[in-house]
Amino acid sequence: MTTPEPQDQLSQPENTTSLGERPMDTPAPVSLPPEPADSSEREAPATAREAKVNQRDRMKDRQAKLDHHRESVLAGIAKLHADLDKLSEEKVDQRLSLRKKIKTFEDELGVIGEEQADLDRLKDVIAREEGRSVIEEAVRTRASLQKEGVEVAATLRKGLVIVGALFSEWRELRDRERMAKDTVRSLAPQRMGECPDFSYTTCVHPNFEQAIASALSECQKSLEDLDRRGRPLEPVMQERIEREQEAMK
Repeated sequence: MTTPEPQDQLSQPENTTSLGERPMDTPAPVSLPPEPADSSEREAPATAREAKVNQRDRMKDRQAKLDHHRESVLAGIAKLHADLDKLSEEKVDQRLSLRKKIKTFEDELGVIGEEQADLDRLKDVIAREEGRSVIEEAVRTRASLQKEGVEVAATLRKGLVIVGALFSEWRELRDRERMAKDTVRSLAPQRMGECPDFSYTTCVHPNFEQAIASALSECQKSLEDLDRRGRPLEPVMQERIEREQEAMK
């Protein structure tokens, strides 16, 4: 009797090649999508803020749970003491049982106190870290605002240089008008009323004139003070100030 061959036996292919002899196909290059530039820098501040908010929320929740446990334990102790006061001195066993329960609650209060102390230490650490962050932010803000202030002050001085030139021109016109006024007064005084005063016509009254002169004087002092500091500013800004100084002379 012949035994039939098992059908699940796999037949070997006629032309076989070992894995070591087969040539490896070169895999096609995989192109990855470009990462957004400076994404970590943009996301870092937001992530840090979210982490702080989450940490504060966790501490708030932890504190609420501790407060709830403490209130429950204190309420339980108060009730046990009230029950103990109601028992007569002869019921020693019941009184001892109540005192054991009170001791258990008091021990739990101690555990809650230890957990509270641990949370308070964490709060103190976070408060110091936030305090340092506030200080560093304030220092950076000061430096940034002062840099912007330097730019604005330079623009202000540049504007005062223009004002100085216009003020000089106005004064020259005023002096020439005064000479013409003196001529009319000496030769035809009856015609003095044909024209009002120069300051009235130009609407630059003595107080206004004095204020402009004072501002220009203080601007000159400011430029001289910057010059005495030994070029404390950036080269471009220093060159601009020097040009303003020349214009003010």
